[in-house]
Amino acid sequence: MRDLRTLLDHFLSVRGVAATVDAFRTADDFIATLDSQRYDLALLDCYLDEAGMVPDPDAKTGLDAARAIRERDGECAIIFITSSRDFAVESYEVQAHGYLLKPVAYDELSAVLDRYFAQRTPWRKVTLGGASFDPGTLLWARSAGHYLDIHTTDGKPQRVRATFAQAEGELTGLRQFYSPARGYLVNLDMVERLDGSDLVLRGGERVPVSRRNLVQARAAWSDWVARREGRSI
Repeated sequence: MRDLRTLLDHFLSVRGVAATVDAFRTADDFIATLDSQRYDLALLDCYLDEAGMVPDPDAKTGLDAARAIRERDGECAIIFITSSRDFAVESYEVQAHGYLLKPVAYDELSAVLDRYFAQRTPWRKVTLGGASFDPGTLLWARSAGHYLDIHTTDGKPQRVRATFAQAEGELTGLRQFYSPARGYLVNLDMVERLDGSDLVLRGGERVPVSRRNLVQARAAWSDWVARREGRSI
């Protein structure tokens, strides 16, 4: 992966992007950092271990690392490095931003990174009822009169004194947030599927969809997935 690091450093220099780049020899080393460190982008070798050989059955792979990311973070972009073209199903499973075939060429790397930076939502805090949230950690919210019940990736629901209109105003411009029913907001990045009249989030939580919004909700989620994966603009 040394050559990839050289290409990445060159891309960041040419584009004038300031970034901290951490390199890990194995998937296990990387996974060990995930509970204390958040990443904006992960470039993961699909199958190889630190020696560059096909790993033994018990060794963690890039796909294992991607799954570990998704268990904790729905916002981190994932790009796979692979020697096989038959990786589309696995990459879709973890909502990968793309994948590059070995040997990685600079123009291919720069193309996928340019697409990532073009689509990346600028990081900012959302403030509701005096409490600040990273929008990437928001799962869904429900209006309760003059309050909002907010559910985040840390698993601890929080009630704040804020109206639904205030929440919509704070999230203006963040296109991953959608209202599937009156008084509800959901982060489409966290949705796994539409099951009946519910949006099912990672982890199993369900957000109701009003009957009249079912077709629109399915289209909104599908369009967002396509946009995020670069199939539409």
